[in-house]
Amino acid sequence: MAHVISLGLIITFVTISVSALLRWIRTKSPAARERARFKSALPLWVKYIEMMVWVAFWVAIFFVIFFGSLSMHHSLRPITTKPGSPAIGLICFASLFAGMVPAMLSANLLSWLILPLRRANLLAMEGLPAASFAEMNRGLIKFGLVLEPLCLAALVLGIW
Repeated sequence: MAHVISLGLIITFVTISVSALLRWIRTKSPAARERARFKSALPLWVKYIEMMVWVAFWVAIFFVIFFGSLSMHHSLRPITTKPGSPAIGLICFASLFAGMVPAMLSANLLSWLILPLRRANLLAMEGLPAASFAEMNRGLIKFGLVLEPLCLAALVLGIW
């Protein structure tokens, strides 16, 4: 029980710290302010389509990572397959975060490939160099280079 409480406190502390850092970056960074102006200039239908596409990709990638990792865990440790196993929780948590960046990049690619979405995005990006497809994807890749190794380490720990 003490492990669950300490894990919950750590997750809460990290969440609060990261959200405070991101809030500070959004308010202080000129590039973040440009991206916020871009998002506010997007038509509502584009925002909804892009959100639905991103969530669909995220759920699909999550399930692939989760069930693939779970099957590897079950093949290595068939005794610890009870639903309350901490390893399964770790696998689920890491799979959820591991799918975020690939889903965002896939949704951006699809937004670029579908001509009406690309036109609406380019119109909203006009005059905002920090809000270009290349800059936003570069930022996602940088974020992924930090997040994905952490998720991979958590997945390996959960599988093992």
